Amino acid sequence: MVSLPAGENYHVQITDLNGAMVHQEDHTFTSGIHKLDLAQWDSGMYIVEVASDQGSEHIKVLKN
Repeated sequence: MVSLPAGENYHVQITDLNGAMVHQEDHTFTSGIHKLDLAQWDSGMYIVEVASDQGSEHIKVLKN
C-alpha cells in the first residue's frame, strides 16, 4: 500500500522480471484503492512502481 495526499498526481508502471513494460498509467489520487485488472496478464512475478512528487515505491506482485 502506498499513501498519498488527496490531489497528488502519480504514475503507475508495471514491468515483468525481464524489465519489459506491461502497463502504465497516470492518475490523480482522490481516495480509496487503485485496482488493476490482471486478467489478461500471464502468470508470473511483476514489479509495480508507483511514483509521485512524494517519491516512488516498488512492489512485487505475483500473479498465479
